[in-house]
Amino acid sequence: MEPSLSFRFIPTKEDFIKTTRAYQLRRTETRTLLVIFSFLFLMGAIGSIVFRLNLSLGPLFTMLWLPLYLLVIFVMNPRMIGRQVDANERLRTEVTWTVDAQGVHLASKFAQVQMDWRSFQALVETREYFLLTYSGDKRKYQIVPKRAFASDAELSAFRELVSISIVKAPGAKAGPSWFVRNRVSIIIYLVLAVLIVIMVVANLAKSSH
Repeated sequence: MEPSLSFRFIPTKEDFIKTTRAYQLRRTETRTLLVIFSFLFLMGAIGSIVFRLNLSLGPLFTMLWLPLYLLVIFVMNPRMIGRQVDANERLRTEVTWTVDAQGVHLASKFAQVQMDWRSFQALVETREYFLLTYSGDKRKYQIVPKRAFASDAELSAFRELVSISIVKAPGAKAGPSWFVRNRVSIIIYLVLAVLIVIMVVANLAKSSH
């Protein structure tokens, strides 16, 4: 008899806000941009302190990228998600999960959905949640709060069953790498970084005379 696991929970606004922030930190795109913007922030800070530019336009423009990006991904985006949850009862209604070797069955008072394991790309685990990312769009995922499980044994059983099932899913194929999918954006960000660095260097050279 194939193993199966059933559990239920009520998603909350806080669940969506927390997982939005946690998942952003695990995305390669987010980490790459944080590195780029941190470098630009450092360039602007060094230029302002060492060369006494008093936060002229060039260094100030350079330093603003990091705080603005952090504001967007950790404050504005989660708040937008929170408003969507408040406005949509479907996102806040109790859902029952049944997980077995064939896939995942979701049931609520609004709908019932059956998905096989080919629908999912990976299982991401945080301190409070499991996130099942979709194969078609890794930016989308299903949330499973760890509070939904009655015991640590049940939680471990879910982790093992899902991890094994996703790997063994027939026809499951790894998509192109993040760098391939986002090569245009990468080029744009690199060009932008070079232009900003040139602007800072030009300001430094001007202030030294």
